[in-house]
Amino acid sequence: MVEENKNEEDFQTIPTENEEDIENYNLQIQSEEKTISSFNLNIFELLVALFMLMIAFVLDLAGFALFILSFFGIGIPLSFVLDIIGALTIGVWYFWRHKKFLALQKNFLQKLIFNKVNLKFFSFLGLESIPFLGDFLTSWTILVCWEIINMLFFE
Repeated sequence: MVEENKNEEDFQTIPTENEEDIENYNLQIQSEEKTISSFNLNIFELLVALFMLMIAFVLDLAGFALFILSFFGIGIPLSFVLDIIGALTIGVWYFWRHKKFLALQKNFLQKLIFNKVNLKFFSFLGLESIPFLGDFLTSWTILVCWEIINMLFFE
């Protein structure tokens, strides 16, 4: 049989003799808990974002189907209905997510038009509104994936 070498450093023991050691140990545990809890992820927001991702995927898939139907003259009027549905559902969620950022904008024009939140959303909405281009582009899905990545790694 092979003996396993186990160092004392491999195991963290709870000090029992000295009160200072116990206090230092408690401080170490508290600092580890703070670093673990510093990854602040709101599970409800993530679930809503995943639900929006499903909606965006269905909208983009339906847009692709309408792109094929547009060769028969049916798809273009219906694609604007998808754009309105996407703008209402994903748009409300998107601006709800960024309500704190928009509230911090001081200038009226900056709050309404010239900020990164509005420019990003309206650029994707503009791509979706172009008749043939918006039908086969997956811009709703890209927008929601972008927000999920920002939510997970940059907030």
